[in-house]
Amino acid sequence: MNIKQTIFNYLAARRPMREVTYPNFKKVGTILLLYESEWMERNPEIRAMVAQLHDMDKQVIAWGYLKKDKIQSPILPDSRILGPKDYTLLGKPKDEVLQYLEHHPVDMLIDLSTSPLLPLQYIALYAQARFKIGAHTSGLYDMVVQASASATADYLFQQVLHYLTTIKSAD
Repeated sequence: MNIKQTIFNYLAARRPMREVTYPNFKKVGTILLLYESEWMERNPEIRAMVAQLHDMDKQVIAWGYLKKDKIQSPILPDSRILGPKDYTLLGKPKDEVLQYLEHHPVDMLIDLSTSPLLPLQYIALYAQARFKIGAHTSGLYDMVVQASASATADYLFQQVLHYLTTIKSAD
């Protein structure tokens, strides 16, 4: 384990416990969608997912990560691609990113990364989300979707939607 992962594990263990209840997906208004960006930053698969969620009357904030020094995509209120320059040398997001997460709570976070990606795990850790979904058993997520190593973000998204629309909430 490297020093960045060790620091993350330490910070994650110190976060206060949250009270979690399974959401009624029909009442979910805002979703933070995390994903690993493709090299060219076009992400047509992610755009289709965002459009599908918009059709369900959900407000979507889509944040990707790409290990590339010069990100070409603009920072928009509902979309951005983070890169190494958005993180400190020890791997923690810079204050600008943390302040955004602190001041913009969401109803749900969906992490579509298919393998554990430390920069997105930090976002999941600090996001003010009532319910968090991901494919990794890192202790960050309230619901974990099991997927094979060859699973795609689209497959994870379809599985998440299936579970969210079929499981009944308490309210």
